[in-house]
Amino acid sequence: MTDYLKVVYDEASHPLTEYSAKLCNYLFQVFGMKPGMKGSAYKGSYHES
Repeated sequence: MTDYLKVVYDEASHPLTEYSAKLCNYLFQVFGMKPGMKGSAYKGSYHES
């Protein structure tokens, strides 16, 4: 079976970037998240400040 990402994702027209890592870092900062936190631990913290 062919690898799905190799068939669907064309790196020539859409090169890989650091966007995913930057987005994760931003969301962690905005929501005051810490590594290992569960979903309910930070729910609503953005709106409380």
